[in-house]
Amino acid sequence: MPLFTRFAGPTLGGLLLCLFSLATHADLYRDSGMQRHQEHFQIALKQAQQRYLGVLPESLRQPLEQRSRQRFEPEGMHQRAQARLAVALDTQTEQKAHAFYTSELGRKIVGLETKATSSTGIRALQQRTARPAVPATRQALLQRLGERLPVVELGVEAGVAIGSLAVQGANDLLGGLLQIPTQSLDGQRQRLRGELQANLPDSLAQVYAPLSDQELINYLGWAESEAGQQFLSAVELAAREALNP
Repeated sequence: MPLFTRFAGPTLGGLLLCLFSLATHADLYRDSGMQRHQEHFQIALKQAQQRYLGVLPESLRQPLEQRSRQRFEPEGMHQRAQARLAVALDTQTEQKAHAFYTSELGRKIVGLETKATSSTGIRALQQRTARPAVPATRQALLQRLGERLPVVELGVEAGVAIGSLAVQGANDLLGGLLQIPTQSLDGQRQRLRGELQANLPDSLAQVYAPLSDQELINYLGWAESEAGQQFLSAVELAAREALNP
């Protein structure tokens, strides 16, 4: 076999496999709703910037805005999240995840979940006054689902990331005298985690209310499967790396 033939085949095959893998990561990132969730985070971030930066003098506001843009630059966040998916997921798991989220049920779930992280969806969850009546059997399904979905941890990381704007603004305003120790940030995470966990049953009941019991069972089957667990773990890691470069 000629030397060129011996090496060109595997090299070309590896290149094609790499290109296919990159395309698959991008497709899964989009079709699973991760891209949309990141876009919703950017909207929440801008709203927080308007609140926190509006009270600072111009000399402090501009540097803080610059640091915030560098840390939360949208394309950088998208790239970090997709890179983590590429590392965390093997090809078989990735294909199974993409098949689920592009199925009829998967698309319906992505629609409900991305609606919940939009500005209007968050307001709807916050303004809920009465707990919806949920049968005990459905409550049990939602509880199991809540144990698998990284909803709380993702909410904690997003909340801490946005809240860091206020802390950094206070630090800048006081000349660095108000440096927040690591223990305080951990305490902030614990408080936010406690609040989200307390509201989780009601939130899940509202978000997934349009799903029938059978659809909820099927979603739970995916979340509890080996591939589902691997994908959801990768989602949590991807979100952490996107928010914390």
